[in-house]
Amino acid sequence: MIRTIGLFFLLLLKILGFTALFLLAFFLLAFLLVLFVPVRYQVQVHNERSMEPGKHHPAENLRVQLQVHWLLHLLQIKASYGPQGFSSRIRAAGIDIPKALAWIKNKKEQKHNRRRAKKSRQKPAEGGVQEEWKTPDTTQAGETMPESAKGLSQADEAAPEAEKGRIQADRIVQESAKGQVQADRTVQESAKGQVQADRIVQESAKGQIQADQIVQESAKGQVQADRTAADSAQDYRETGHLTAAEVVQEPFAKTDAQIPLQKKASEKEGRPDSKRKKRRKKKKSFPKRKKSNTQKPHRPSGPSEPNPGIFARLRGQIARVRKEIKDETNRYAVSRIWRELLKIICSYKPRKLRADITFSLADPALTGQATGLISLLPWIYRYPCRICPDFTSEQLYLEGEVFAQGRVSVLVFALSALRLLCDKTFMRTVRRLLGRGQK
Repeated sequence: MIRTIGLFFLLLLKILGFTALFLLAFFLLAFLLVLFVPVRYQVQVHNERSMEPGKHHPAENLRVQLQVHWLLHLLQIKASYGPQGFSSRIRAAGIDIPKALAWIKNKKEQKHNRRRAKKSRQKPAEGGVQEEWKTPDTTQAGETMPESAKGLSQADEAAPEAEKGRIQADRIVQESAKGQVQADRTVQESAKGQVQADRIVQESAKGQIQADQIVQESAKGQVQADRTAADSAQDYRETGHLTAAEVVQEPFAKTDAQIPLQKKASEKEGRPDSKRKKRRKKKKSFPKRKKSNTQKPHRPSGPSEPNPGIFARLRGQIARVRKEIKDETNRYAVSRIWRELLKIICSYKPRKLRADITFSLADPALTGQATGLISLLPWIYRYPCRICPDFTSEQLYLEGEVFAQGRVSVLVFALSALRLLCDKTFMRTVRRLLGRGQK
């Protein structure tokens, strides 16, 4: 028994080991393929001159085709643009990916529709199947079935169909009842909304009435205050004395005649001014806390400065980059990055290039200037390119064909990044710029 268990675990370990080895080999092979197998591209641009009198756009009939493939066309991407619009196609191992996804989606929808149809057929057929099993078969072999028995058998056969029709009629009645119930609910909800609107109108009317009452009460209070002021003025004219309310209301408008009256009122209350002063002196005076020197700087309350625009921010970024480039400590890093970038561009440039172009700028002077600028390009002389300027045409046009083919390898980019990471001076500059090392 123990030996059997040991053999089983040994076999399981072998299976797991071979599976892990297979997965490791698969991922290693995939990594090596991505690293060493380049991605090849082809670009073809074709344009025809428009001869129609109403169309003078030089790119009216422009057509662009781009094809990218990897590992012997195992993965292939095609894209094209023309007068009909943009179109693309992706194929993996000969399988059109968009069409495959659309086919899978269509299959799922068909499967779902078949399930729904099967369920809808099973529900109405239950009653008919039960009635069919209840009908007995009393005929025996060799006996002739009478006419009445034939009629009964035909009636039994028609019973399931009648049952199906009855079930369908019941369903229609149920659906109509559901529609009626939904309509009743809609009417009830609309009635509730109307009631709520009426309540809101009533509450607003009550609020308006309360506001009117408050305004009336304030007007009455104002009238009473005016009457009290008039009465007090009349009393002052008659007696020459102020009331306590007037003394409190007008403390800053004291005359020589009012000061003795205030003293008499304070003496009547039993609180002369001398006692009040003594009580104030007896109160403990607590020292005020000194303000700390660490106070926030005072910010002027003037209008805030407007945020700089896009071009201002862009100019600031360009100025900052130029400052970093001109720095003596950063020149080595910039030159190192520039050399690696040139290596990558030289590796990714088209290896095959053909061009056959005829153009005109509708002005002989402009056409000659454009021809001179094009002649300064070095790749014009390295590849079979034919560029013909047209000095006689008075129409702006460009026609011809351009074909380019090249490849892009991940290995070149990886080697450039590895060389930069191994350069200690470059990494020291990068750490300093990022604020992680010594400045």
